[in-house]
Amino acid sequence: MKNEYFITKDLYVASYLRASDCALEKTERKDNITFFYFQRTERLDELLSDYYSTSAVVNPLRYDEALRMLRTLSRGEKTLARMIQ
Repeated sequence: MKNEYFITKDLYVASYLRASDCALEKTERKDNITFFYFQRTERLDELLSDYYSTSAVVNPLRYDEALRMLRTLSRGEKTLARMIQ
């Protein structure tokens, strides 16, 4: 793979990936913007293709849980290490 990470600032894409069991490796804040880092895999690329072609399917409860967690992270209220404990 050319890139080790898939990096996004899109909260909804990141939530979809988390709800689809992709591991969130780290987050980084720059100029009040949170970037989400996911390990780049073939499966992740397939999920992104599904997402952008509007054929993605995800459990709505898991998506809601992921969205809430990542929103908390993006606001700087907790760190990733504290969220997964």
